Amino acid sequence: MGQPASPSPGEREIVIELTPKRLFILILLAIPLVLIAYVGFELFSAYYGPRSLSIEFSLDRETYRPGDEVTVRVSVGTGVLGRLIRIPAAGVAVAIEVRNPGGDVVYVDQGETNAAGNLEFRFKILREAGAGEYSIYLACTGGSRSGGFRVEP
Repeated sequence: MGQPASPSPGEREIVIELTPKRLFILILLAIPLVLIAYVGFELFSAYYGPRSLSIEFSLDRETYRPGDEVTVRVSVGTGVLGRLIRIPAAGVAVAIEVRNPGGDVVYVDQGETNAAGNLEFRFKILREAGAGEYSIYLACTGGSRSGGFRVEP
């Protein structure tokens, strides 16, 4: 191995030593720029195509009995930086379908999210409903979610 070439007359050689401290500072300066670029892309990407929406839901209980009322709370939003920042999606039409253990539809409805991206569905389990695992399917343009609950005699 030979010596590195020395600069030609009239040229200067600049050497920057990358110490751990300087690397840390460089990373700290780069993080905000990357975040700004990513958030800008996420916020303005709706103009360039359909946005991906995430649907989350919760039930007031995990187990019900025939005759009980079920409350399904739905939240729709779009994520920035994955799930770190969630922007509520207002005015999104959401459809729900509930099926019994035999696969028969026992409830179907649709609604629209409020300004906070939330929506609530309420329905009663029939008194003659059979026991077992019931399936919930939620869908909107840009996202879907499924889950379930149990009915016990």
